Amino acid sequence: MAPLLPPALISFLSMTASIVSDSIYYLRLGLIVVLYIFLFVSALWVLISLYCYTIEIIIWYILQRDSRRNHITMFEIMVPDSDLRVTLKIALAEMGIWLRRFINRLRGVTQEKQDQILEDLPLLLPPISYRTGKMKTNWIECAVCLDDFVDEELIRAFPLCNHIFHLSCIDQWLRHQFNCPLCRSPVMDV
Repeated sequence: MAPLLPPALISFLSMTASIVSDSIYYLRLGLIVVLYIFLFVSALWVLISLYCYTIEIIIWYILQRDSRRNHITMFEIMVPDSDLRVTLKIALAEMGIWLRRFINRLRGVTQEKQDQILEDLPLLLPPISYRTGKMKTNWIECAVCLDDFVDEELIRAFPLCNHIFHLSCIDQWLRHQFNCPLCRSPVMDV
């Protein structure tokens, strides 16, 4: 029986079919290689992340243990230079001031209302003298500046939560926020 197609065309079609099957083979092979590379890189990333996280936990534990033993804060251990600590505190305070002003603008608190609260501040929270062991609370350091209280130093105590702060620190805080820095309880309704 004679073929329906000429032999040259049959030869061309068979050669084309083998090229297409080879192309599909190499395409599959390339996809498998890319998939294996992706899986290898992903597994390597997960292992490195777990290793770094483990090291971070160990360092955190050692720093916590040392801070409890030496009665210093984690901030003092992590930033040993006192000038850098002061600079970081100022930068964080300024960033907080900007953020609080932005939030107050969104809430509709006007500058006049803030000024009125600041004028009434000595009447709302009169300054008192700090005395070790005689306060309603057992806080020994100001949460704003992280410095210890000294006897006979002027402080302000919040009546709702009994948290105490240095007079200058809390006055600076209250220029921009009207709540306790620790527990966020309000000083008064704004």
